Amino acid sequence: MRLILCALAVLAGVVIWGEGASDMALAEVEVLTTSEQEQLSAPADEPKFDRLIRTELQGGEPAGETPSPPLAEDWLERATRSRDPAAWRRAAELLCADPENRKRSVYAAEQALKLDRDDIDNWTAVLTAHACTDSGKLGEHLRAMGRRFPGLSLDEVLVPLWPHLQEKRQIQALLKSLGPIVRSSRSLWREADIPYAMLLGRIGRAEEGLKWLRRVDDPETTERARLSLLHYLNRHQEIIEEFDTCRHSSDPASLYLCKSSAIQMGRLDMALTLTRKMIQLDPFSPSLHLELASLLISLADPEDRNIEEAEHALAVAADLGSTAAQLFLASLAEGRGDKRTAVEHYFRVGTPERFSHSLSRGIQLLQELRALPEALERINAMIQARQKPNATLLVMRGELYARMHDFAQAEEAFAEALRTDPVHLGASMGYSYALLENGDERGALRLTRQLLDQHPDNPNVLNMRGYTLAVLGTDLAVARKLIEDALIQRPANAAFMDSLGWVEYQDGNLERALELLETSWVLEKNSEFGLHLGQLLWRLNRREDAERVWRQAAELYPVNPKIEDILDEHLGR
Repeated sequence: MRLILCALAVLAGVVIWGEGASDMALAEVEVLTTSEQEQLSAPADEPKFDRLIRTELQGGEPAGETPSPPLAEDWLERATRSRDPAAWRRAAELLCADPENRKRSVYAAEQALKLDRDDIDNWTAVLTAHACTDSGKLGEHLRAMGRRFPGLSLDEVLVPLWPHLQEKRQIQALLKSLGPIVRSSRSLWREADIPYAMLLGRIGRAEEGLKWLRRVDDPETTERARLSLLHYLNRHQEIIEEFDTCRHSSDPASLYLCKSSAIQMGRLDMALTLTRKMIQLDPFSPSLHLELASLLISLADPEDRNIEEAEHALAVAADLGSTAAQLFLASLAEGRGDKRTAVEHYFRVGTPERFSHSLSRGIQLLQELRALPEALERINAMIQARQKPNATLLVMRGELYARMHDFAQAEEAFAEALRTDPVHLGASMGYSYALLENGDERGALRLTRQLLDQHPDNPNVLNMRGYTLAVLGTDLAVARKLIEDALIQRPANAAFMDSLGWVEYQDGNLERALELLETSWVLEKNSEFGLHLGQLLWRLNRREDAERVWRQAAELYPVNPKIEDILDEHLGR
């Protein structure tokens, strides 16, 4: 599966402002929420979206935040007023989700049971609360429930407990409670052996669990439990040897276990067959369509027709709400050079609150398509559609104006972003650069000093401060040290090299400046880099080389008016 996800490595990280004051390229300034950063921030040698796609393939979005105590208190108050068992159950559920209030969940669940002892949901709420609090009274309540509802399936009743049985001691306590039930010849519960065997597997006693399953005569009833126990034992070969049984199963969980074993054993063809069967059972699962696409691409030869089917599966997953599928489609579109389609996928996914990196990538592609006015129109439409100002969108607006060399509008956009969020780093860096370009040297110096005090180790801030000093020709030794510190963190950064090259140019170290500026220009064709390199070449009396670099820079989009002016000044255009 990792091989497939590597297709997403082409996508940039979260980007806003500040790769370098001399560079209008986007930079890696994180603006996502903490949970989203954890989801997307993989190590440098891993694809950015591995975890996101893996989350979808394993069953959907990550768990939500822990409910706040006031919400549980509201339900407790409502339950007290109404004497409604459902309200008490809801309060118990919310209290159980809050580590500091779990013990109170037992009280709320028992209140629901007192109001109606004939409702199975109330009994289940009590069991869940006791499992959540590890009270040691699960067995007592299980026996009482079994007497109240003879013949009920224990497997069905225990399902709500599984998420709360995270610790080995909790499972052992439940096993101790279930022991007399499963051993009795006249059990209160139907199919008690199956959940008992599953619990044994959870604590490393899967072989013993398989023995318990032999007490059940019906192989179809024990199918899922047996496959799960074999998984616990890593006996994947035994599972795939029963491919025909797996293929004809109608139980989604059993199919999932079979498919997982097939992938573990490298039998992707079998996994593909089982995934298609799972889609027949659940055609509206975006995760299944996403995995189908991944398997199809894994099995495809360079000229295989599977790619077309994979893209169709991704499109279905995207229509069903899969963010990962949209990003995968965007990556595939970029891979075949269809930037316009990739733009549409990125803008469908991206919002300033979630996946703002997609908006930034979409804007980058629109620049490559020479369509920055369209990008500005899209961002402005998103700003206007919101009731409250959003700093991230305003920073993007400022970036776009800056890319189009309209620094008056850029300064206004960044200032508005700072009014919305005074501590937004991207807005502060963009504003300082706009001030510098608009001739407010004192303002740029003051702001970059403040940013350096607040973010002394941030490479973008180090470079911004160093470049500002370099442009003004002051404190060049300090500027050099700041930018060198930035380069230690990002040694192959073209913008940082350009900044350091400009420091050396200002300080008269022309050979060192030439080495840095040429490297920067080779790494990235940026009009500001070309402007600087051309100025150095002109100063070194290499005028033909300077003219060549300037003309190449003048062909870049959007046109930099500084290049136009310098061509007129030096070449008499």
